[in-house]
Amino acid sequence: MKPKRPPQTPPKAAPTAAMARIGFSPEARVVFDKLPPKVQAGIRRKLHEFAGNPAVGKPLIGSLLGYRRITYARYRTIALHLVADAARGVVLVHVVEIGLRKQGAQDDPYELAVASLRRGDADAHEALELLLQELRTHYP
Repeated sequence: MKPKRPPQTPPKAAPTAAMARIGFSPEARVVFDKLPPKVQAGIRRKLHEFAGNPAVGKPLIGSLLGYRRITYARYRTIALHLVADAARGVVLVHVVEIGLRKQGAQDDPYELAVASLRRGDADAHEALELLLQELRTHYP
């Protein structure tokens, strides 16, 4: 008779939906809404993983320093991880851009994210502020 394996310890739980808030810039929201439901679900799952563990995303360099790339299938999501309330474990993930990687193309997600950040996209900043206000309302 073979000896039984010792029970494995369960992995640490990732933040629940109540603890992780995902926000999109207006451009990212438009792209996200046009994606097939299966891809949307996969990206949303990866964003929640990223909220629980920022190491899930690859750190970006250059003009996107501080942002991370989250990959699902061939889609690249450029996002920022912010701890809104460390005491309560509330995390905010702000998605700046989503797209397929096409180096040199006009719709390359990295190029679009850099352009958006350079022009100081007021809509993206407003979306982030609204998300922060919502967090303050739910977690005073």
